This record gives sequence, C-alpha cells and structure tokens, in this order.
Amino acid sequence: MSATAIRYLVAGALLGVVVTVLAAALWLRLSGHALHPQPDRTQTATAVNDPFPTDVQLPDLTGRMQAFSQWHGKLLLVNFWATWCVPCRKEIPDLIAEQRRYGSQGLQIVGPAVDDQKAVRKAAPDFGFDYPILTGSLDPMIMLMARLGNATSGLPYSVLVSPQGQIIHRQLGGFESEQLDQLIRQNLPRQADLMKSGRQIADN
Repeated sequence: MSATAIRYLVAGALLGVVVTVLAAALWLRLSGHALHPQPDRTQTATAVNDPFPTDVQLPDLTGRMQAFSQWHGKLLLVNFWATWCVPCRKEIPDLIAEQRRYGSQGLQIVGPAVDDQKAVRKAAPDFGFDYPILTGSLDPMIMLMARLGNATSGLPYSVLVSPQGQIIHRQLGGFESEQLDQLIRQNLPRQADLMKSGRQIADN
C-alpha cells in the first residue's frame, strides 16, 4: 500500500472518530444525560434556596394561561419534558403515580413541554396525565429552563419548589422511582400549612 493511500485511510479514520464524538455529544445533550451543566453566563439563574420566579405563566393544552403563583402553598414539582425524550417518557408513569398518591397531601406536579405544541396535544391522551401539562414556544421554554438553572437545555429537567416558594431541589435527568418518592415525602407541607394555604386561596 502506498504512503498516499495510508494517509487517506488515517485521515478517514480520524474523521470518523470526530463525527462519532460530535454525534454522541449532541445525543447526550438532547436526551438529558448531560449531567454536568455549565453556567449560563448570559443571565443570572436561580439556585437552590432562591425563590421561584413569581411571574411565570404558560398556556395549558386548551390555550388558557396558567400562572404558577396559583400553586403557592403546595409542594410544586415542575418537570420539563418532551414527547421525543426517552428518559422523559420513562419517568412519566412514576410522576403520575406520585401525583395520585400525594395530591391530597399538598403535592402539585406541573409538566411544561419543551416541544411542538401540536405534538404535545396529540400525545398527551396516551400518557394519561393527571396533572397540568403546559406548552409554549421553544425559545421561551429554553429561556425559562436556563432561568431555573438548566444552562444546557437537557431533558428531563425538574425543579422542586417548597410550599413557601423556595427552590429546594433541581435535577437534570430522570428520577429513579425510590428517589422521587423519598424526595416528595420529605418535603410535603404540614397539614396545618396546607389548611392555611387553602384558606388564603379561598379568601382571594
């Protein structure tokens, strides 16, 4: 084999490695496996113990705007997901089960979809959601995730907010069933706080 042919083979092999690495990096970002997000230097992101932004509102599947402030006083789990995201789809049954198990004890799960709105409306009935699914344009959704600490735009991404409105946990990547259940049980509002929150909502 000539030296020229060897050089072509080596160059082709190196090109193949580069393409593979780039493809793997893209897959990791989109699938939610990028577990070490870099800081977003374009804005100040919220951190654990920071207050959850009070001005956030998104449309539900009917187009009606839903303000996140309506869930103040509950343990709020905001779970960003997409119909094409395999880890997202995997954890949805656990999220549904947790909402059914702890909804009466003050848990509220909300699922903003970082996805095409038509695709979300079409797929939602198949999942059997029993918590609100919210939609929105892609860029504002990505900006909201970045504002909440997800600089890589990876999915799924979850933010747990205390009944007092403080961020107490952020997670990039899916939950394990036991981890999710323990996290929720440890942070459920006390019954007295739940009753107080209910009275405040009724008064408003």
